[in-house]
Amino acid sequence: MSFSATRFRAALLCATLATLAPAAMAAEPTVIYTATGTFGSVISGGDLLELAGQPFSISVPANEALKPTRQNDMSAEYTGLTVSGTSNTGLLPGTMYPVTSNKVNIELRVGGPGTPDQFKIGYPLSVVGSTVRVTAEVEMPPGTITATAIQPFTAPVTFNLINVRVKYTAKASGESAVLGIANGTLTATLQQ
Repeated sequence: MSFSATRFRAALLCATLATLAPAAMAAEPTVIYTATGTFGSVISGGDLLELAGQPFSISVPANEALKPTRQNDMSAEYTGLTVSGTSNTGLLPGTMYPVTSNKVNIELRVGGPGTPDQFKIGYPLSVVGSTVRVTAEVEMPPGTITATAIQPFTAPVTFNLINVRVKYTAKASGESAVLGIANGTLTATLQQ
């Protein structure tokens, strides 16, 4: 075989592999992180959006092939995700307000032996013409996540007034409120 034929075959192989790589990543399963429940009472600050006692539901899809933007042995952060869902607010009684953002970050933290795992989420949200930053931290039973990679939880997490805090901060004024979650669940399951 001549040198040019060998180079041609090598180039063809590289081109074929480059074409297949994105398809292989797209073939990885997508995990859907879903939180549903009812906001609890205000822990601190003023509830300007009147969320206390209101129902909510959000979903964040993440492909298992997604690489973290920051990572160490115990945690990983993923950015550039999307959230969609709805929430009621006392400002618009009886209306399910859309929750959408394409600037979502999540952090998965594996607890040490006997130490709770953690799920954190944050995103900007436009609410009645104003921008607020929403963050939530969920403390989960040890073993709910087994690695910092995007993957399903080993079991659903039940919200209570102790294991989750939601904070929202108005961008313009800096005012914020922290609420508990009266009831609900957080799941991470494979997309069907």
